[in-house]
Amino acid sequence: MLAVTAGHRLSAGIARRCAAIVIDFDETLTANDTCGVLGTLGARADGELGAARWAGLVARFAEEYSATVPRLLPSPPLRHWDSSRFETFVAELAKFDSVCNARLEGGPLAGISESALSAAAAEEVVPRPGAAAVLQRLLRGDAGTGEVHVLSANWSEYFVRKALRHHFATAAALPTVTANRLVSTAGVTTGVIDWRVSTGGDKATWVRRWPSASPVGGEATTPASAAGLKVVIGDSPGDLAAMVEAGVGVIVKESSSLKATIEAFGLEVLQLDRLLTTVSEGSGELEALLAVREERATAGACPAPVLLMATGGWDEVGALLFGEGWDK
Repeated sequence: MLAVTAGHRLSAGIARRCAAIVIDFDETLTANDTCGVLGTLGARADGELGAARWAGLVARFAEEYSATVPRLLPSPPLRHWDSSRFETFVAELAKFDSVCNARLEGGPLAGISESALSAAAAEEVVPRPGAAAVLQRLLRGDAGTGEVHVLSANWSEYFVRKALRHHFATAAALPTVTANRLVSTAGVTTGVIDWRVSTGGDKATWVRRWPSASPVGGEATTPASAAGLKVVIGDSPGDLAAMVEAGVGVIVKESSSLKATIEAFGLEVLQLDRLLTTVSEGSGELEALLAVREERATAGACPAPVLLMATGGWDEVGALLFGEGWDK
């Protein structure tokens, strides 16, 4: 893990104030996009024609995405945050996602055995440095946070769970995992997908539901110390609606498409390392930002989210969440 300098320490991290911390999987916890891993498994199961079909689907998506997203963004960029304009953008982007997802129903992901999924989860997932340590700390009983969720548009919840167990939470309970499900018969995928998180809007809907209103067993899962903050940690435009819904977003990867979307809606991204440094020097800028966001949300407004860029990766995320309690 990268060392946290004295300037990157927050005396009391925000984890204990969080009712829910929601983390994306692909390219947030992982360094690679594991949907490509699943596509390769499906192509192998279908032989030479499957490989060609998968390559065609990938190329078509990339071409259409690069043409569609800029067209949906406000032009010229908004000077101030407009939640209604953003909701329209999310709805239009969901239509595009739905068209692309429908192409997967023809069988590109059919014929994959559970053993192949398990092996790929162990061998082909590349964790981001420091991500496992932060997740394991969140899942420890002394972290004091509320619910911890991994929320992903990945096509296989089974694959995500196996990857989390192997790479991220080997010595701790798993977080709640919400992703799509590849339907299987006799341990082999049929190619049918049970869609649970097919769009960025779906992610926002799940975040709105957490913390759980009706926990299993009827017992509260959120500690009394959690003040109600929701935090979404992600990397792409597909996570932005969830960040808006939560109110606090942490970005762990530079993304030109996410940057363009943020700028088009008049939002600002704050550098987390600078805010952590000002906190250590006695400035309450970060606390003030969070307090204003909570106050406006309580009043029924839909304020702009607090967006933080963790250029230093998951080590900075740990410093934000756990403060001086974060172990190097």
